[in-house]
Amino acid sequence: MNLLTKRGRTADQAEKPAQTALKAASRPAAGKRSRLELEFLPEYLEILERPPSSAARGFSLAIVLLCIGVVLWAVYGRIDIIATASGRLIVDDRSKVVQAPERGEVSLILVRDGQEVSAGEVLIELNPTSAAAERTRLRRQLQASELETARLEALLSGGPLTEFLVPDGTPSELAEIAQSRLQAEADSIEAQLTGLQNRVEQVRLRRQATAAIAAETQALIQNTQERLDSRRTLMEQGLFPRYQFLELSRELIGQRREQAETEVSLTQLTSEENDLNQQIEQFGYETRKSLLDRLAQEQIQLSNLRNQLIQADENARKMTVTAPVSGVAQQVAVTTVGAVVQPAQELLVVVPHAANLEAEIMVLNKDIGFVRTGHTVEVKVDSFPYTKFGTIVGELKNVSGDAIEDERLGLVYPARVLLERLEITSGSERIALSPGMTVSAEIRTGDRRIIDYVLSPLREYQSETLRER
Repeated sequence: MNLLTKRGRTADQAEKPAQTALKAASRPAAGKRSRLELEFLPEYLEILERPPSSAARGFSLAIVLLCIGVVLWAVYGRIDIIATASGRLIVDDRSKVVQAPERGEVSLILVRDGQEVSAGEVLIELNPTSAAAERTRLRRQLQASELETARLEALLSGGPLTEFLVPDGTPSELAEIAQSRLQAEADSIEAQLTGLQNRVEQVRLRRQATAAIAAETQALIQNTQERLDSRRTLMEQGLFPRYQFLELSRELIGQRREQAETEVSLTQLTSEENDLNQQIEQFGYETRKSLLDRLAQEQIQLSNLRNQLIQADENARKMTVTAPVSGVAQQVAVTTVGAVVQPAQELLVVVPHAANLEAEIMVLNKDIGFVRTGHTVEVKVDSFPYTKFGTIVGELKNVSGDAIEDERLGLVYPARVLLERLEITSGSERIALSPGMTVSAEIRTGDRRIIDYVLSPLREYQSETLRER
């Protein structure tokens, strides 16, 4: 019992300092406790007495300010709207495909893959034998036709044959032959005309002689008629024999018959003379018409020959294949002399120098409504990582008005981007761009607020959901 009492006293004595301390702690402190004093207080008193950490308070304030800043940035901040497109680098007039203009045999090859060529430089020559022979034949025919035309014009002019002008460049032997033919044909026409004129002259002379005979016969008839009239009175009086009177009457009848025959002959001769004169006129008309018809046909043939010669010259020119532009020869398909090429067969490709290098990109169908000419474009060349070599700024030059089918992307719109520079810089090294390099283009089509970018999926979700039955 004593032991229990003693232990109880001891416990009471031990609790007294704690209660004393609690009362002391519950009383307002006369001053701010030191850090060491706080560490000897009970834990719950230490938590109550220790002031809040300034770092935690600063961190909390920083989080609050950051959230406010993010909200303000999202409301007032704007970001670019980018439309991406892929494509490749091309020259503004594209690569030139050189084709065989005509069927022919390759006689000389003057180009190889990778060779620099200039515009107009001879690349491949075809065998010109056939073309040269055709040109020679047509030129001879053309010279002959020009001579024939000049000869017919000289005949139609009616002037002296010495005025016959031989076309320039005509061989002397052909000119002599043409001169001889001209003289022979002119002599033939002159001979026919002279023959007709001689016949007219003969008929005219005969007509004049017959007219003279008719006049003489008429005079004889008058004389015989007068004598007959004078003898008629004497015969009636019986002073002139009747048989002599009848003889005189018979003579008058014969003269009149002869007069009639002479007049018929005169009429026939006059008609014949008129016919001959008409024949002369007809001969002149037909001769001139024939010459004009031959001249017209010859002029048509001359025009056709000139056109054929132009075509032959063009064909001969095509036997020499030249470079259409200055650039680099690629994909040379003909490597054997003597090989036969067909019309329109591709011989090689000339890639023009990249003086006007552009990017051809394919704008996706979903972006075409926002892409406009003049938009700024940032081009990334796939051959050079943009993180190391950077990008090239360009401007959208034009956009196609119609879509084309792409096997991978579907319907796309071709567009051209004009580049500010044609080289990639890596430190002090400059690397020139080449046609055919693939690129990725980012077209800046506008800007919008960041909050709209964040809320856009929510709006889309709201417009597409919560509509089911």
